[in-house]
Amino acid sequence: MLLWGYESLLMGIVLEETNFRRRSFMDAAKKLIPVFLISGLVISGCNTSDDMTRDDAVLEENQSEREATDAAPPQSETAETDALRFKEFELEVEYEDGTYEAEYEGTELGEEGEIEDGLNGSELKGEEAVSALKARLDNLTITADSQDQEVIQEVLEKFQLPEDYKSFKLKINYTDDREVRYEDSQS
Repeated sequence: MLLWGYESLLMGIVLEETNFRRRSFMDAAKKLIPVFLISGLVISGCNTSDDMTRDDAVLEENQSEREATDAAPPQSETAETDALRFKEFELEVEYEDGTYEAEYEGTELGEEGEIEDGLNGSELKGEEAVSALKARLDNLTITADSQDQEVIQEVLEKFQLPEDYKSFKLKINYTDDREVRYEDSQS
């Protein structure tokens, strides 16, 4: 029985110590929880729009780009596609019964155009010429690396000119600042 008494005394001490630890932990937790909550509020409240992190800025930028892409009209309607691949296009084709000349120049300040059709006796200048030329030039697939005969054939086709020319002269300044001249003559 004596053993029983020590055992219950030991159990009582252990239980009391456990309760003390449990109470101490609970008291500490009760005091620390408000500190953690206030700290969290203070930290999150300091993140203003001026203090965005880099990730937030990247996300916002991507969202802006996505919105701009969604709001943009199809490519064929944008001003960028209105800009041709040519800064300057000068065409002169001589025939037995007349000469066809077309000139287009596009700059940052605007566009200029002129068509003198000696074959049909007509002449276009200004906006009217620019519109007519751009309609034809937009459909050209030639590049600065295209072969001369390929360029000549495509230009004649797009401008609806006969193939029985005496001389063909074309100077193109491409937007990549390369100037290419194409010349041919037939007897």
